[in-house]
Amino acid sequence: MPSASAATRDSALRVSDSPASVPPHLRAFHLPPEQTADPDAIVILTVGNCQAESLRIFLPETTAQTAGANEGTTPSGATDATGTSTTSTSETGTAGTTADASRPLTTVRIPPVHELTAADLAPLRAWLARADHVVLQPIRDGYRGLPIGTRELLAETRPGTGSAIVPVIRFAGLYPRHLIIRPPSDTSLVPPLVAYHDAAILAKAAGIALPPLTTRAIRAVAEASLAELREREQRHGAVVVSDLFASPGFALMRTINHPGNPIWAELARRVLDTLGIAADVRDPGREILGSVHAPREAAVIEAFGLDEAPRAEWIVDGQSLSTDAVRAAHLAWYAEHPDAVQAGLVRHASTLRELAAA
Repeated sequence: MPSASAATRDSALRVSDSPASVPPHLRAFHLPPEQTADPDAIVILTVGNCQAESLRIFLPETTAQTAGANEGTTPSGATDATGTSTTSTSETGTAGTTADASRPLTTVRIPPVHELTAADLAPLRAWLARADHVVLQPIRDGYRGLPIGTRELLAETRPGTGSAIVPVIRFAGLYPRHLIIRPPSDTSLVPPLVAYHDAAILAKAAGIALPPLTTRAIRAVAEASLAELREREQRHGAVVVSDLFASPGFALMRTINHPGNPIWAELARRVLDTLGIAADVRDPGREILGSVHAPREAAVIEAFGLDEAPRAEWIVDGQSLSTDAVRAAHLAWYAEHPDAVQAGLVRHASTLRELAAA
């Protein structure tokens, strides 16, 4: 008869009672690993927000049949109906695994951390206990009241499990007036039409007029953004990506926090190198995180000498959305949420100073 503590842990390691009720792309996560993953497979988990899932998509290509796995569609040869991808690979010099060119590599789609609930802890722990490698974004202990911080999750893995930390990627150089703001009254609130705040619209709501963008301001915001990214990399011992923005271009970032495919492909290569896995990065055959594309300003193109055409509109789910419509909707939203205005002025004071300087 198991002890009370053992029984509690056994219960915690059970997966969801009703995997059939979950979306198809999360079926593998809610099924026991032994039912989903080849027992000989090298299992890699990626844990974090939508960026962690984007990285997973670039990990080595599967040979399984496919079904929708991210943003509605997945190309043939990408991810199977359960959200698991597998491919043969070789691995050298990584603790907890054996170098064997015939071993398949498996990934499983995990819900983003901001969507995890207490009911997800059991399947998450089961996969962590099975994983050969875990790739995580920095997550604070007790995030959203759950034991899903980076250190807490690594404590659930087997001895010898490989790990890599990847930074949360934000780069403001291409969109220097765009901001992320969390209203104190409800940090989940975002303005309508697009979730990104514009410093000029925020300033107008506060009774301040910002001058037109200058090359000096654009480059200052870009350098400050890169410095913050480098600091995050160093603080968390993360795989480095900041050097990829030395020559900015719109292919690298669709918005200030949605990197383009070139970033994901290179980060995936660096993660595999960090883990000691010899395998090719896969091309998903589509744009990742491509549902929203921010406007491209002429001043930014000039500041970085880009061979690109300006675009005044947002592109949201393939449809053009005018900046005038966004401005009107956001000003109305600010009138209803004045705490968001104040929070934005405080959080982004240094950026606003750079944008306001002559």
